[in-house]
Amino acid sequence: MAVAIALATVTTLAACVPLPPSAAESLLGGPPLDEPEDESPYQSPSQESQPDTMEWTYASEAGCISVVDTLTPTEAVRAITSGAARQFDTRAAAEDWVDPDTDVTFGYRDLIVAGEIDGRTFVWEDLGFECSDHGAAKRASRNGTFVSMYWNVDASATLTFARHGRIAAETYDWMAPAAKDWKVLERHGATPVSEETWDEDPVRAGLVVQSEIMGLDAMADPSWRELPGVEFWGAGF
Repeated sequence: MAVAIALATVTTLAACVPLPPSAAESLLGGPPLDEPEDESPYQSPSQESQPDTMEWTYASEAGCISVVDTLTPTEAVRAITSGAARQFDTRAAAEDWVDPDTDVTFGYRDLIVAGEIDGRTFVWEDLGFECSDHGAAKRASRNGTFVSMYWNVDASATLTFARHGRIAAETYDWMAPAAKDWKVLERHGATPVSEETWDEDPVRAGLVVQSEIMGLDAMADPSWRELPGVEFWGAGF
């Protein structure tokens, strides 16, 4: 009897209040409503809105992009290279100096472009890796925040986050940040992503984290090297 009354009540309500067909069917014992899929807690709008980086990062084979908040471009380059860089008036002069055909007694030479973006300073090492060095990160972050992304298509992709002269979080090889590092990165503005998302394009994932922590409008891309007022440097190691 109770079941019959309940069904009659539901039928009356369905007749009086317009309901979507699927909702009425559910109330009357028909096919269940399609439940919306739960969104993963690791879906980052920033990650989804950014372009893939594979094309240009693989084209350049390797690189290192740093962003700092308390140094000028000149100061940032000197901090990252520990003073082992010289400035050139033009891009062509810098490129000539770092040309692989140039006679270099030892080590290698690194082309560097430095400038400003969204109120921050960036240092772009073309084929270099100094920004992934702990000493460089500590020097560049001594009075503020430093985030760098290094990649080498044959070796690794490494994110380094430093504050006030200390390494706060980092990744190794191509791997996503460990849980403890995500906690630190998230506390400073980064949106965690799944390991699958990170693995799809570690460089993009790292650059988005960099942009989120440093408050940039978008992640780094090669157009930065063409911005007005950029400085051209060469570093020898």
